[in-house]
Amino acid sequence: MKLLPALLDIPCSGSLAARFVRAAFSRVEGSGVYIKFYRIFSGDEWDNKSPSVEFGEVHDSHFTRTCTGVVMNDVKALIFDVFGTVVDWRSSVVGELRVLGERHGAPTDTDWHKFAQAWRSGYMTNTRNIAAGRASGPLNVDAMHRQILDELLSSAEWASVGGLFDEETRQHLNLVWHRLNGWPDTVEGLRALKKQLIIATLSNGNVRLLVDMAKHADLPWDVIFSTELFDTFKPNPNAYLEAMRHLSLAPENCAMVAAHIFDLRAAASLGMKTVYVRRSNEDADAMETGVDIRSKKDGGDVDCVVDSFTELATILQTQ
Repeated sequence: MKLLPALLDIPCSGSLAARFVRAAFSRVEGSGVYIKFYRIFSGDEWDNKSPSVEFGEVHDSHFTRTCTGVVMNDVKALIFDVFGTVVDWRSSVVGELRVLGERHGAPTDTDWHKFAQAWRSGYMTNTRNIAAGRASGPLNVDAMHRQILDELLSSAEWASVGGLFDEETRQHLNLVWHRLNGWPDTVEGLRALKKQLIIATLSNGNVRLLVDMAKHADLPWDVIFSTELFDTFKPNPNAYLEAMRHLSLAPENCAMVAAHIFDLRAAASLGMKTVYVRRSNEDADAMETGVDIRSKKDGGDVDCVVDSFTELATILQTQ
């Protein structure tokens, strides 16, 4: 019997009417199938701080598989979104903002998380509008990031900070997006996946940004695709089509890997396979609608749902 990694929601007893544990396949030892319970659902939200505990001797018929190697049988290339999927932009940007704030005497109560989110939200709005033809703007994300940064620092809300950051500081800060750190599973997972398939980026980040980031975070890409090369931004269909054309692969031979459902829906509409990676507080679209992204097997609209790149590598090894 071949056992496959899985994710399941198991009803359990408790003081609240709705209580579940979320668990994932961990390992096999002898006749025992071990699973790791790592989140508890109480009432109306998942408790991400729940301790991770491993339990054994669970029969695999209890598993609700989110993805199997069979789903990915024909895939020859994994094409990755980068910001938020591969790298943890939020903690990286906030960390540098705090250092600069302390160095330049910014108020100690400055909400750098809010500033970073506003910067990111401006980028998301601009890239989507340009991709849809609703607006024009720079197709180089360094230029776009700088434009948004200057707008924030000149606004009334952030005036106390704007007056402290001179041109040299702003130039340095704007390149923080070149220095983003990977998630804990990123490098190990990418190296494992690279042994099996082509691994490529498809990011709205410009080419130099992605090259610098790869060197900074030790990202072992086979090829870097930037939408800068295609004169558009995701989710414009041309971005995905051009990446596949350069790989000489059909859509069914490519899987888009992302932590954002809008990205995967665009890829799926072109016939690509889709892998959703759960990243903490990353998918604004899913959070706003309150939707828990599920695989097609579980009534959702993506082919595969995983919590890490290492989990995806394990799944693909079962093919």
